[in-house]
Amino acid sequence: TEARAHVTQALAWGPWCDLAEIVQGAIAARAGDRAVAEKAWAPVRERIAKDTPPAFVYRPKLAEWERVHALPAVERKLLERYSAR
Repeated sequence: TEARAHVTQALAWGPWCDLAEIVQGAIAARAGDRAVAEKAWAPVRERIAKDTPPAFVYRPKLAEWERVHALPAVERKLLERYSAR
């Protein structure tokens, strides 16, 4: 699907993207593949459980540091919503 292609590209550009992992799991869950969904969500859930602080990734093409794994409330709510289905 188009959504799956976008998520794949997002993860290729930024494998640290929690939102992409959440959406990847949601796509799998919607397709009925709960195991793949849980696998996609596992790293995000682990960071939440361990209360892992955000990290930073340097993006040379943009010449800037980007905060990653911040898991704002919107991402946490999406994970909760998609995994409850």
